[in-house]
Amino acid sequence: MRPATRSCALFVGRAALLVLALALAWPWVAPQYSRLVAGLAGAGFELRGMTVRLEVDEHGDLQAEELTLDRRGRPLRVLSRYGLRGSWEGVVLLAALFLATPRMAWRPRLLRLAVALALLAAYHALYAVAYFSQALGHRVPVPLWYPFSEVWAPILLWAALSFRAWFSQPPPEPSRQPA
Repeated sequence: MRPATRSCALFVGRAALLVLALALAWPWVAPQYSRLVAGLAGAGFELRGMTVRLEVDEHGDLQAEELTLDRRGRPLRVLSRYGLRGSWEGVVLLAALFLATPRMAWRPRLLRLAVALALLAAYHALYAVAYFSQALGHRVPVPLWYPFSEVWAPILLWAALSFRAWFSQPPPEPSRQPA
């Protein structure tokens, strides 16, 4: 087997195993990730001048309530309530791709993974703001391409942040000299 083919096969195998392992851990991580997305989305609602309370349930699903406030800024009544399933499977794929990438030292690999996760969380928050804004009756375009992006956004982020590792020279083989 050629070295490039072998390297690709090892990467695919590692990535597949990591996707399985991370998917098993995801039910415990999803609520924390959804809280991060909710925090970022809350800032987005504030920028839009909307009073929206976001909550995360035990499964990591987001619930949004648009509120009217009294003169003191306390919630007066709920105008509407909507939910968004916080599946965010792209996070698992993104982490698996970075962790399986060959020829990249661990420090830059983890740093690039952190940057990619931050960008993906911001992307999910923008989608949540658009989705809930539209569901709550405000005019805002909801990206139609979102469902496809759970696969493509992580792959594109990984490719953009790790492409140099694929084109770098592999480390030299240790020489075997008789003693």
